[in-house]
Amino acid sequence: MNADPIKQLDNSYQDILTLAVTVPADQWRLQFHSDLSPVGWHIGHCVFIESYWLQHMLTGKPQAENDLQNLYFPWLSPKHERARKLPELHNLIKTVKDHHKQNLDLLNNLIEKNSPHRLLENNYLPTFLIQHYCQHIETLQQIILYKTLKSDWSKHECTSSIKPAKPRLPVINFRPAKTKTGCPENTFSYDNEIPRHENNIGAFSIARQTVTNSEYLGFMESGGYQDKSFWDHEGLDWLQKSKCAAPIHWRKDLNNEWYCLARGEPENLEPGTAVYGISHFEARAFARYAGCRLPTEIEWEHAVAENKTNDLDIGQAWEWCQNYFYPYPGFTAFPYENYSKPWFDNQHYTLRGGSIYTDTRIKRASFRNFYTPEKKHVFAGLRLASSQ
Repeated sequence: MNADPIKQLDNSYQDILTLAVTVPADQWRLQFHSDLSPVGWHIGHCVFIESYWLQHMLTGKPQAENDLQNLYFPWLSPKHERARKLPELHNLIKTVKDHHKQNLDLLNNLIEKNSPHRLLENNYLPTFLIQHYCQHIETLQQIILYKTLKSDWSKHECTSSIKPAKPRLPVINFRPAKTKTGCPENTFSYDNEIPRHENNIGAFSIARQTVTNSEYLGFMESGGYQDKSFWDHEGLDWLQKSKCAAPIHWRKDLNNEWYCLARGEPENLEPGTAVYGISHFEARAFARYAGCRLPTEIEWEHAVAENKTNDLDIGQAWEWCQNYFYPYPGFTAFPYENYSKPWFDNQHYTLRGGSIYTDTRIKRASFRNFYTPEKKHVFAGLRLASSQ
């Protein structure tokens, strides 16, 4: 092994700090949305998890119960309590800095001694921790968005307007096939991406691109949020309770033109850019409006595997899939029981592809994101599919 995993882990730590400091220090303890923890919690949590695996799980040293566990283990710390439990910013920064340095020193020592520990095979644990950072970095982008949503933009005026468009229907056709699903062997994966296995799929078609802002505006202006025929019973119930009528970050300016809030400020809506900020309920309503459906994740992964010949555009928004998050045949929880297993509950839907805020290290075709259907904060959109 070489020192690359150590440098990459340190880079990930530096990346999350660099993004975090774009939020004023006096706002690190604030919770901008009920689904999103304070900025300070994410920093502390990432380094705590790093310490837990490197200082405790690798060495076998007992870990005494303490305030850090009660704060940073998610199952011991409900989101609405985390702000109150956070230490003062100075102490938080000092703690994470000291612990991170200790972790890098320990990892370097284990690598130099060529430790035979299973968690270090093929750099599994460093990669696991790096990708954990990547996921929380994207969550910080969600926090920044919700911080932006709380500002007053009532006097904003767009410099350009967006026009509605009809949905582009699925044009890439696939015949019935036997396809392999899951992460290839000898490649880093989370436990829910393996084992790689075969599936039989029927003939289907899929859109070349994710649904765009202009296409989604077409849905809205065609009465998409008012026409009950586009909504199933569960979706209609959610719609009536939520009162949603647009992607979460869309706003209207003084001239009644739509714009969006992104990267901490107002931006013009680009007509050809992938829409995001919609729930699974909205995604499947749009699909019905278009006379289509959402793809299954097996279809999605099969289409991506054939990407060299079909020019599939991915990575602009997380894409809601039709199916619930489920365990692959032969699933084994690793490196701990509760990373995936609790969410195989027929309540979480799978998302694929990644957003503009997703790190390239987790934009692999086999990566599976998962959320309950009402969530709108996860930079999610959709791609149309249909059965042949």
